[in-house]
Amino acid sequence: MEEFMYLGLRKIEGVSRTDFQNYFGKNVDDVYGEILDKLEEEQLLEFSGDRIRLTHRGGMDVSNCVLAEFLF
Repeated sequence: MEEFMYLGLRKIEGVSRTDFQNYFGKNVDDVYGEILDKLEEEQLLEFSGDRIRLTHRGGMDVSNCVLAEFLF
């Protein structure tokens, strides 16, 4: 799950909630809800339909810090 999020968020299209659910059998919000909320509040992640992706602010300059949040 960590790798799925880490690698997926490096892509422009981000991570698909549906793909996460289908692959792991768990809802991404159940696993990473607190982290997702925190990073959205900090304007580092955005949610668009099924997708979770880095914002411009959360882009390459700080992406490693954002992505490290998903590593346990």
